[in-house]
Amino acid sequence: MIVDETPVVRRMIEYAAKACDLPVDRLIQAADNFEAIQILDAQRVHLVVADASTPRINGVELLRAMRTPGSGAPPLALITDQAQDTSQAAMAASPMPLFYLRRPYTLDQVGKIFSEVFSTVQQD
Repeated sequence: MIVDETPVVRRMIEYAAKACDLPVDRLIQAADNFEAIQILDAQRVHLVVADASTPRINGVELLRAMRTPGSGAPPLALITDQAQDTSQAAMAASPMPLFYLRRPYTLDQVGKIFSEVFSTVQQD
């Protein structure tokens, strides 16, 4: 699932995922982390790439919601700003793999995150 309030950013991340030839058959999009939580409650998702600073709910709150017991949370890649406090100490205790993609980023960096996530998932 790709989470960002900007449709162009969601399309760019989708393009990067497809360009990496990853085993992705369907990409779900959400306009913010609140919508992402609703989608996660309704269906199984294998990876979440989310903007840490979307309206309504930020990345830390998304991570907390994903950490609920029995949630079977997928890996999370958070897109952050260089100066943004990502509360790394709070996120370090995450039971699911957690990755960071700092702005500004390139398509190659997005592809590298996807590759890292999928190699981590395949090892489990």
